[in-house]
Amino acid sequence: MKIILEKSRYLTLIAVVALLAATLGALIIGGIKTYYLLRLIYETAGKADEIYQYLIQVVDIFLIALTLYFFAVGIYELFIGDLALPDWIQVTDLQMLKVKLSNLILLVICIFFVEILISGVSGSDLLYSALSIALVGGVLIAFSWVGRGH
Repeated sequence: MKIILEKSRYLTLIAVVALLAATLGALIIGGIKTYYLLRLIYETAGKADEIYQYLIQVVDIFLIALTLYFFAVGIYELFIGDLALPDWIQVTDLQMLKVKLSNLILLVICIFFVEILISGVSGSDLLYSALSIALVGGVLIAFSWVGRGH
């Protein structure tokens, strides 16, 4: 039974491969959106209002791709073995992975709010969005603090 449990850690490779595939998909979508953005800038000489929305979408999709990649790397390091990566991306325990992931999610949520702000929604919708994002952001920040032992 001990050998089975020790070897079963390699089942996490399924999650790693799936996350890497999702990362690749997000990077491809980001590349396509970047192409459309550059084409829009060229065709309108940079005067289209849609440029800002495309810029934010491109940043958002690449942040999501990087989050997926970070999570894949973290799972690999936690369950399989160490990787030769920069110190800031290395994960030593599950709590560290959750805290870093929550920080990246918070950044994506902030970019989502800027998208809402630029889209020109009504004042009440903007207020509700801001309050819900602030609530989720506050929970994620509190989670990070609790995770660090403060």
